[in-house]
Amino acid sequence: MSLRRGAIGLEAAHLDDLSDKYRRMQRLRRAHARGMEPAPRGVLRELSSAYPGVLAELDSIESDELEARARALDVAREAGTLEPWMAEVFAFHRALKAALALKRDPALDLSALRERYGSFLDARFVAAVTAKDARRMVPVVLDAVARWTETDVAEVALRILPRRRNRPRP
Repeated sequence: MSLRRGAIGLEAAHLDDLSDKYRRMQRLRRAHARGMEPAPRGVLRELSSAYPGVLAELDSIESDELEARARALDVAREAGTLEPWMAEVFAFHRALKAALALKRDPALDLSALRERYGSFLDARFVAAVTAKDARRMVPVVLDAVARWTETDVAEVALRILPRRRNRPRP
């Protein structure tokens, strides 16, 4: 099964992976709500290594929505449908990973990036990431995701990082 939104293609394994991410986030949130110690740095580091930008999601998405997103991803996998946010979140994490790799090694070529992080990556994205004045990667990535999904960047930003939660992360 391959589902598309604009230039973004997702396989069933991608949906399963994102569902697992939201369930992991929910477990961290529940543990914190039960009064347990904040998540160890190693746990958060591993999660953010796998999904760059996830800590901002954890800070901004309500607990109910974390569970709702996990369930929606499971339904999407079974039904073969895709909600806009699913492709956007997938591309966000992949593109942020690619941007971080480019920051570490600006000599990486586009074909290697596309093979490792996603065929939707393009020369315009690479140029934006490697520009001398590029400091903050999230706005660059959000702009690229909006372009790849043919969506307004403000809509993409609100779906990925809704800023509804104002409590400290676990």
